Formats: sequence, C-alpha cells, structure tokens
Amino acid sequence: MKLGFNAVLEIADYIGIDVYHNNGNINWTAVKADPKKVKFVYVKATEGATVQDALYAANIQGATAAGFATGAYHFFSLTTSAADQAANFIQQVGDTYPYEMPPVLDYEKDVSHSDVPNVIAAVSAWLAAVQSKWGVVPMIYTSVNYWSQLGNPPGFDQYPLWLANYNKGLPALPGDWPAWAIWQYSGSGVVSGITGDVDLNQYNVASGFL
Repeated sequence: MKLGFNAVLEIADYIGIDVYHNNGNINWTAVKADPKKVKFVYVKATEGATVQDALYAANIQGATAAGFATGAYHFFSLTTSAADQAANFIQQVGDTYPYEMPPVLDYEKDVSHSDVPNVIAAVSAWLAAVQSKWGVVPMIYTSVNYWSQLGNPPGFDQYPLWLANYNKGLPALPGDWPAWAIWQYSGSGVVSGITGDVDLNQYNVASGFL
C-alpha cells in the first residue's frame, strides 16, 4: 500500500518499528498480523563509509511486500567523511529513493566541544548530499542528549525530527524543532514475527512534517 509523504491521517493512529541485522530473519506476515497494527518500518541500510547492513535487502523487500510503508536509515560515524558516508548510503539504497518514508540520518554520538563545528558541518553535508541526489528531504534521528552536545545548532528544523526518548510522558524537544514527526518511545518492544526486543515508534500527525 502506497501511503506517500502526505498520507498523515492513514498512519496517525499506528506505530512503526525499525530493524537491522541483529533482529535476525523476520516473519513479515506475522508482523503484519500483530495486534499493535504496525504501519511503517524503517530498515538500517548503512553505517559509516563502508558498512552495509547484511539484511537490508531482505528486510526492505520483505516489509514492502507485506504492505508496510518503508524507509531506509544510515547510522552516522564521526571517523569518516560525510561525502563517503552519503555515497555508501546511496549505493546501498539505489539510484532513486523508492520508499514512502523519507531517508534518515541516525545521529547518536558523544562529541567533545572542540569537535562540534566539524560535526555540525559533516551532518549538514550528509543531509545536503542525500537530498540533492534523490530530491527528498531527509529526517534526523537523535535524542535531546546527543543534539545538545552539538549546542542545539539552528537551521536543522527544516528536516523532520525522529526523536529517541524512552521516558514516560511526551518528550522534550531538542534544538529549534517545534514538534517531533516520529517518537521512538521504546527500545524493548515485542512484535510478532521478530525474535527479541524491537524499537517502537509513534507518528505525530500534528507535526505536519510528513
């Protein structure tokens, strides 16, 4: 089922999951039948400049075939260039971005104060490279803790926010974002068809981002 970036009402009352190779071989038919009514799935594609998730193709194809809205994410590294990381992500996903959910930069790094300007520049460069390639505005996954280490830099609120926060109640927002588009509220969810813990996420229709 094609949801599209603006199909907010269809997914507002549903949760999403994100998966990678550590989740093992997933039974997507069972995920679809889970009473949690999972609606969207993010799949790890790459990490750094060279790592490509071994189960990316199986996961993205399986989730898409099962009828989920899907998207790909990249785990950002501080030890390789943003250009090389963007190239790795693009190579893994393909010449076009065919998924309903926007591409994601997963940023969760501890940084020293002296490194902050370079890290901000690198994050900006990755986002710009991916958007230029596919013509799709990427999303940023992060937490208040990690983003505050960058000094809550301005200008990133043009990108949708996927916020990680496992505390009870609605989470605080980092930086200049007026709202989160997706909130990862648990890292220990249980979903049929997946062995072990699964990240659970809620879409925020009021954010207006997707």
